[in-house]
Amino acid sequence: MIGTLIVNEKSEIQNKKSTYNPSSEVKDLTLVVSKDYQIGYDIQHRPFREFNDMSFLERMDADQKAFNAYIEAPSDDPDEAWRWNGTRPISRNKILSLAAHFITSTIYPSFFAQNDLDEEDRDMAEMMKYIVQWNIIHSDYELAFLYGVIAALVNPVAYIGVEYLEAFQTIKEKLENGEIKEEEVIDEIFSGMQFPNIPAEEILITNAYQFDIQKQRAIMRERLVDYDEIEAKYGKHKNFKYVKAGITLFYNPTDSSFYEIQEKNNFCKELIYYNRRKDLEVPFVNGVYLGDANVKANLIKHRDNKNRPKYPIVKFGAEPIDERRFYFYKSKAFAMLNDQQTLDRMRQMLIDGTFLEVMTPIGVIGETSIGSDIMFPGSVTNFPKETSVQELGKGRNLAAGWKADEEIERSIIESSQENIRAGLESGGQKTAYEVGKIEQNARINLGIIGKMIIKMVADIGNLMIDNIITHQTVGEVGEMLGGTLKMKYRTFLLPEQQEDGKKVTKKIMFDGNLISKKMTKKEILKNSYKLLEEQGGLDSTKTLYLVNPDKFRKMKYLIVQEPESWMPRNERFETLIKLETYDKLMQNPLIAADRDSIRAVTRDFLLVPIAKSEADKYLPKQLKTGTGLQMPMAASQSAGKESVLAEVLKGASSQNKNLLE
Repeated sequence: MIGTLIVNEKSEIQNKKSTYNPSSEVKDLTLVVSKDYQIGYDIQHRPFREFNDMSFLERMDADQKAFNAYIEAPSDDPDEAWRWNGTRPISRNKILSLAAHFITSTIYPSFFAQNDLDEEDRDMAEMMKYIVQWNIIHSDYELAFLYGVIAALVNPVAYIGVEYLEAFQTIKEKLENGEIKEEEVIDEIFSGMQFPNIPAEEILITNAYQFDIQKQRAIMRERLVDYDEIEAKYGKHKNFKYVKAGITLFYNPTDSSFYEIQEKNNFCKELIYYNRRKDLEVPFVNGVYLGDANVKANLIKHRDNKNRPKYPIVKFGAEPIDERRFYFYKSKAFAMLNDQQTLDRMRQMLIDGTFLEVMTPIGVIGETSIGSDIMFPGSVTNFPKETSVQELGKGRNLAAGWKADEEIERSIIESSQENIRAGLESGGQKTAYEVGKIEQNARINLGIIGKMIIKMVADIGNLMIDNIITHQTVGEVGEMLGGTLKMKYRTFLLPEQQEDGKKVTKKIMFDGNLISKKMTKKEILKNSYKLLEEQGGLDSTKTLYLVNPDKFRKMKYLIVQEPESWMPRNERFETLIKLETYDKLMQNPLIAADRDSIRAVTRDFLLVPIAKSEADKYLPKQLKTGTGLQMPMAASQSAGKESVLAEVLKGASSQNKNLLE
């Protein structure tokens, strides 16, 4: 999109003029995109004080070298070649340790009701949570989360895209007569919710001092792509014939012409230009416009439930640099870099000093020349009488150097986490209180990164909601038996979900017949009985949900995450706490007097911590009298199956009323 035209002494352009000559609207748009691209390019290459007077690309390169324990090539000078030139990968180890703690439990978006007192809001939020889980299970979200966290700890900024794709593939089938039949089917690998990790250098912005990516006037994503991939994606566009690998077209507004610039590589540059305020998303490849024939029809594909455009990219990082002014972040590699460099320098001196101590250089006083070839075991060398040999450089204080080395490591730990939390020996025994304080301090110190990651998860969740509402809750016209047409809606199946101590399969069904349909309480109760019967009764391991797609789309959802959710928990400690709590609860007269409370406490505090999803099979269906458990008269009278069924149906009718309406 940008380049330098070669001009001779007569001010004549020497670049080859292209035959590509689009409409005036395309030329005007190309000029606008070229100017914004130039702004983004300058931001990537301009030094910033926030980066220690490095540019974004230089800062990222330095941080990645620190993380990858980059070692400079050894010196060609023989007098310097002996010196230690390595590095201790402590920054890499600390970053990977931090990442391991953050991804111990992959964080998923959690949905809550806008109005928690409204049953309809709560039920719809629960349905959204299940559908998000379904999309996560059928995508690479967990892998994207892992790489995203590492990228945020290493780079000045990290990006994850949130896309919904519907890709097709050609499959071949050999018929009985020997002919080959080709058919286009959905490619399940590339279709559905996608979470691509986007390299930081591929995103260009227009304002380095606007923290929120959704408030950027325009953003661009540029990537190098193989010609075959570009041809498969844009090959049918009428302008694709002007796309040549390794050649970029540069627009010169002076004569309204395009000129060819030879690149150093043989790839194609795909640039996607987004402008949210103007609702514009348009692709260029090597400077060639490959958007809609109508320039104004290039709408941003990602829309929310009110059809408003959003950038389909989530931006996040490790530590803030200022008060939400500067766009980029300070990576953990950057935060530890000074100590890492000091540690490497100290380690170089210590190892070089050790080399000198083990193989001490010597000085010869006299006219005799002594070569290193005599330095081997058992050698006998005669020296003239006047010759004397003495060691050089004695008295090195290596102990002080190693002490300084430990202090530098301690400084790095302060920027990351204690060794004990990384699974490493920390020296000496620590009491439970000391370990508890370390855990508490770690939560405080890592809370900033935790907040950043929590914000990233919430942003991903919001974009997922948009895609679910836009693509997965909209009916498709399908032909039924008899030739009649009917709207068909998606069904979502979530197997092996833990609920009340047992594994259940949840099935969410959107029904277009519920749109604008009013039902009486009697009809709602009838539908509840019908759903209960379809799912196999009270003891079934299947739960059915019938949802009104129109109400589901119009609902506003709230995503709330807590930093505690990413901190790894001590499962054994929590189990012991629950077992201890179980003993105290069972001694409480209020609990012991109620059958349902006894059952719930036994399940949640005694069986679930140990038996997990199989806890339910150890619980009796109902408690019999004469077991030594004192139950009030009202509880014993309601112990029959008919009363239990009535209570379940009462609750089911309340929930289904909200989902059906």
